Amino acid sequence: MSSLRPASATAFATSGYCARPGEPESAAAATPSHILLADRNPAKYAPILDHLRQARPSVSIVEAADGPSALAALEAHPIGIALVDRCLPGLDGAKFANHLASRGRSILLGLLSDRLVPQWAKVARAIGAYDVLLKPIRSTQVDNLLAAYSRTCVPAKVLVVESSAGILDLIVRMMRLSRFDLKADVAATAADGLRMLVPGFYDLALVDVALADAGGVETALQMVARSPSTKIVTFGKQDRFAPATLKALGVAAHVSLPFQIHELDLAVHEAFDLWRPYVLKAMGKTEQLDQTGVRLPIQSRGLSSACRRRVTRPLKAARDHEGRRRWCGSS
Repeated sequence: MSSLRPASATAFATSGYCARPGEPESAAAATPSHILLADRNPAKYAPILDHLRQARPSVSIVEAADGPSALAALEAHPIGIALVDRCLPGLDGAKFANHLASRGRSILLGLLSDRLVPQWAKVARAIGAYDVLLKPIRSTQVDNLLAAYSRTCVPAKVLVVESSAGILDLIVRMMRLSRFDLKADVAATAADGLRMLVPGFYDLALVDVALADAGGVETALQMVARSPSTKIVTFGKQDRFAPATLKALGVAAHVSLPFQIHELDLAVHEAFDLWRPYVLKAMGKTEQLDQTGVRLPIQSRGLSSACRRRVTRPLKAARDHEGRRRWCGSS
């Protein structure tokens, strides 16, 4: 569960958000114990399986040729990554989606498809898939999933430097929908942001370039110098520097206003040096990613009453139930 709160870096460090005993201390250390490959003809994936066994010798690969076998594998093994053919024989999409939902976000699902069309982004979101992969899949695609899985296993500490209630609302929604476990502190001013930035403590910082007390770009560059390990993402209207110039100066990614929630999520992927999922890239401007129907629990101490109302208001539910059932419909 992601969370957003105004607090000091010291309070954040003692709040229990860091890796618990037994969890990997870094994203690079997290590896799934089991990977499921569900396809009617698993033998054709022999090169991919050989690559996996060589790259991750500790991983057990479970194969399934039909829907019932895939569901049985999910119940019998602690699957971390599932590669599932969207036209897998005998697969009940609703049952599969319900099983994924019962496991929270512990399974990273990649749908295998013969072709990519924008509508699959919506279907993938409805059934809880992380991405849609074009067949025949390549070893680089599997490596991308492994890297994403590793990042999702470890909570990421985030510093948000922003005072606008509307933009904070968007950030909260992005955190709620993102596959990453993002735990954020909020600073309303550049001065507070720089004071809270303990070198090496935060994994990510989201910085508005239009801060009231100082230029956001200057603040971001000071953060780059102060904490080189923190990935800096800037957002807002950018007139002084082009995104390429910002990257050359050490900023990991920039999102221009106005932005959609999925664009901010893509910037977080970019900041973490991860492949940007097709599911996110295919989301159009009218895609209602923010309608989850879930109230996000946050600590609102220190936020204005208007911000508290914006951030904690219940959101309208909008789920594509038909998409959860139709895995092999017309494209």
